[in-house]
Amino acid sequence: MNKIAIALVVATATLAGCSGEDESQSNPEEVIEAYVSAYNAEDIDAVMALFTEDSTIVGHPTLSDAVGLDAIRLLTIEDRQMAAEADPYAISNVKTDGDTVTWDHTWTNDAGARYCVEGHSAVTSDGTIVSWAFAEPELCD
Repeated sequence: MNKIAIALVVATATLAGCSGEDESQSNPEEVIEAYVSAYNAEDIDAVMALFTEDSTIVGHPTLSDAVGLDAIRLLTIEDRQMAAEADPYAISNVKTDGDTVTWDHTWTNDAGARYCVEGHSAVTSDGTIVSWAFAEPELCD
């Protein structure tokens, strides 16, 4: 009987510590940081793992809005093809409010021009980006 009780306590403690949700991926700021890392590494599959079939991207300055994985993949590939090869995307001033994250960024294109953007926003859920709204870019000084 003692062995069974001990086994149940261990199993219960183990299950309680394993909610099935990765704490780091449920943090909106860390979801965006994961996006930046995957984008800069040109890892389209890792970028896509951060979206769902219901995800949306709106307001991209040169590409059409995207809804769903196929459209977001196409947007990401086209955007990445216009970007500088090494580390084109950098974020700053990241703020979270519940599941919403806002941030500023710089993005460098393949010709070396740097664009500054203030006020991107995204809503996240369970480690994914549900919606992303681009803000207007300006050429950096």
